[in-house]
Amino acid sequence: MAGYENYLAVVYHSGPSIYGCQSLRMKVIDMSTRKYKTIIDCECPISRQAVIVWFGFSDEGQLYSFDTEGVMRSFSFVSE
Repeated sequence: MAGYENYLAVVYHSGPSIYGCQSLRMKVIDMSTRKYKTIIDCECPISRQAVIVWFGFSDEGQLYSFDTEGVMRSFSFVSE
């Protein structure tokens, strides 16, 4: 999990691993109201045979992940 301002980002297993590839999903939730609106609900890519080492927001609010293969990924989302 990671947080930034009113946003909470969560990565979780959505199924079993297949041929060394993890099945991960990511949700970004707007926590500013009690409705907890989901902004993003999508797959979270990761390198084969890897695990996520770091997941979080930058100081500017950009969401990133970093895996054990040395791959950094950036995720974009637009809030309403």
